Amino acid sequence: MLGKFVKFKKRSDESINDIVTFQLAEANEIADIIIERIEKKIHILKELESDVDRKIAILEHLLKRVELVNVPSLERVDRYEEILHLKNKGFKLQEISRLLNIPVGEVELFLNLRKNHPQAKLSQ
Repeated sequence: MLGKFVKFKKRSDESINDIVTFQLAEANEIADIIIERIEKKIHILKELESDVDRKIAILEHLLKRVELVNVPSLERVDRYEEILHLKNKGFKLQEISRLLNIPVGEVELFLNLRKNHPQAKLSQ
């Protein structure tokens, strides 16, 4: 009777070991899957952070350009002086046109007239 109990106990211990080993292996597989998912999420977050950093740099650059321009208001200075101011700052015709809401042709005409007659006074 004692022999049967020892054999049963031994089998019972072996089956408990098998169950624990199986559960441990299963837990390791689940942990590996979770770690892989987390690593993918970290990679995505790093890419997003990089994109945000690039966009911040672009916005800071644009902000500096706007601060450098310091365009006077149309109410205080006539628009032809503003065209000259922006052109001297290195802006292109299309940019000046867009900023001042003046047709590109008018900006170009004014600058050509100004180039041909630099001594002429600005007037509207």
